Amino acid sequence: MLSKQEAAIATLSGLLAEKNNTHRLRMPHNKTTSHVGAGLFQSLFKGRGMEFVEAREYKTGDDVRLIDWRLSAKYHKTYTKIFHEEREHCVGFLVDLSTSMHFATRQAFKSVIASHIAALLAWAFQEESNRIGGIILTQKDLKSFKPSRYRRNLMHLLEAMCFGTRPAEAVTNPPSFAQACTMLRYMCKNSNIVFVISDFSQLNEQTMATLGTIAKTNELVCIHVFDPTEQKAPPPNMYRVTDGKKVLVLNTQSAKSQATYQQFFEQRRQYLQTLQQKYHARYIPVSTEQDATDVVIKALLEKDK
Repeated sequence: MLSKQEAAIATLSGLLAEKNNTHRLRMPHNKTTSHVGAGLFQSLFKGRGMEFVEAREYKTGDDVRLIDWRLSAKYHKTYTKIFHEEREHCVGFLVDLSTSMHFATRQAFKSVIASHIAALLAWAFQEESNRIGGIILTQKDLKSFKPSRYRRNLMHLLEAMCFGTRPAEAVTNPPSFAQACTMLRYMCKNSNIVFVISDFSQLNEQTMATLGTIAKTNELVCIHVFDPTEQKAPPPNMYRVTDGKKVLVLNTQSAKSQATYQQFFEQRRQYLQTLQQKYHARYIPVSTEQDATDVVIKALLEKDK
């Protein structure tokens, strides 16, 4: 849970502290290796290939295709080969900290939650010497960080997220989510793990096509950060809403306006579920009223069950 001080603006100390949660992404064991301590990378992500670890006596339930017939004939017992996926990955992030992300009615702004999720995952992969890079979409610019194993690169990424959660002066032509997706596509061409963390308020057919292209050659994980008031319209009334400069009135008194309001959210969710079904991308919804770290960790670990 985030403190009140961190509810609107992410702090570097808070993002650094996410490193303390990375142990929760470690699997105690899995089906593909007999070694205790196998982590997130072997059990949950594809990796670049398979590496032979050892041979052991065949046990009921082992894959018969992995039987080592040569060794079995030599020792007159059935032996099976044990493999694990290569650990090294290139991990790309698109962290959306644009204007729509600077909002919440529960716990913390979506931008802050997105930053903490990205920090947790980045630390987890960095600890295994993977290359970390990403795109930070803010209210006024796009920042790109080439994948690197060095910790200083990760620190630059975290610092950019902190700055991105701060209030900023409006610009005439702010960068779009579509531009960020295009940059991500060129950064992560193939055999990568790609996390897109956003409220997906700018999701449309163009960005769907770009994300689909990314998912064809990479393992794509879409983490949808949203507020409960986006999922369902507030009770019928007239609400004054502001971005700090302009003031608008939101009318939710009619059944039609409530249905239209909810339809906008459902369309985004359907788009993301289409990505999941068509391109085998992963879709993880995270509400601002939930413990985001807990939700993401459980969703990733459930994949291995």
